[in-house]
Amino acid sequence: MSHPVLATAYAVGICCGCLALPAQAQFYALTDLGSLIITSYSVPHSLSENADVVGYSYAGTGAHAFLWTASGGIQDLGTLGGSTSYAYGVNDAQQVVGYGVQSGGDKAYLWTAATGMQLLGTLGGAASYAREINDAGQVTGYSQIASGKYRAYRWTAEGGMNNLGTLGSASSNSYATGINSAGQVAGFSHVGSNAHAFRWDPGSGMQDLGTLDGGNSYGKAIGGSGAVVGYGSYAGAEHAFIWTPSGGMQDLGTLGGANSYAKGVNSAQRVVGQADTATASVGYVWSLAEGMQNLNDLLPDAGGWFIEAGLGINDQGVIVAMGRNTFGRVHALLLAPVLAED
Repeated sequence: MSHPVLATAYAVGICCGCLALPAQAQFYALTDLGSLIITSYSVPHSLSENADVVGYSYAGTGAHAFLWTASGGIQDLGTLGGSTSYAYGVNDAQQVVGYGVQSGGDKAYLWTAATGMQLLGTLGGAASYAREINDAGQVTGYSQIASGKYRAYRWTAEGGMNNLGTLGSASSNSYATGINSAGQVAGFSHVGSNAHAFRWDPGSGMQDLGTLDGGNSYGKAIGGSGAVVGYGSYAGAEHAFIWTPSGGMQDLGTLGGANSYAKGVNSAQRVVGQADTATASVGYVWSLAEGMQNLNDLLPDAGGWFIEAGLGINDQGVIVAMGRNTFGRVHALLLAPVLAED
């Protein structure tokens, strides 16, 4: 059974007056989104422009997909008949996508309040996974084809699953992880023995975005401006990157440790993810003007939470993050931007 949202000292304020101005210091107000069982965990994946959040939480017999809204708290979306389901994407119409674990192969679904979980099918193989949905109802993810290989896809209600191909040969795999309002898709595909990030466009197809050091790169999200973020191999470690059509692939660095990973980006090209410090892995927010900032340094009142990763950011600057509290519990958290007092 779900329970109401467990708020910390700050409530979420998602309004124009709460948004940061570039000339003023940026801080965040934190809200704990709770879990399906009060003593269990919740792990977020993404949020909509309305700051609705999806992810998964332990529900007694296994992990269940959830939808959190400010008005309704955390809601169990059920499963496809098995014990486990995961939610990865949500749009402003509160359409949710993800996949359910089934014995014959995991299956992608589209959930709405009216219909529940509906299967999206496959590209001819046993398994399929849905990773993101835009406000037009276009879904992206990856599915097995008849040979057992994986292919990135874009799904529409009118046309079903469209195989987006690969950057390599027919024996290669490709995986789609993000979609923006223009229907552009981000992901990665194997090129020989390496993985390369890609951006797929409805007009021009799949574009190889290259790498940071000639090794691997993985596209994880795409913003409204067409910027792609992810991470790639760099000098024996892995570094977050942002790719833009004008600037190519840019290394975002770290917070003093070895590795960093980019998980989300908005239309203003603000990036969130996870980075190593000298002592821990933390959530961060990055911008061209401010560089990479530890989210834990931007919370006036953390309420006992430590931010371990930023998972998504919308165009209002609201961040969905994963945190661990002083009792060791892991929960989905929402971070709403506020201005520092003079």
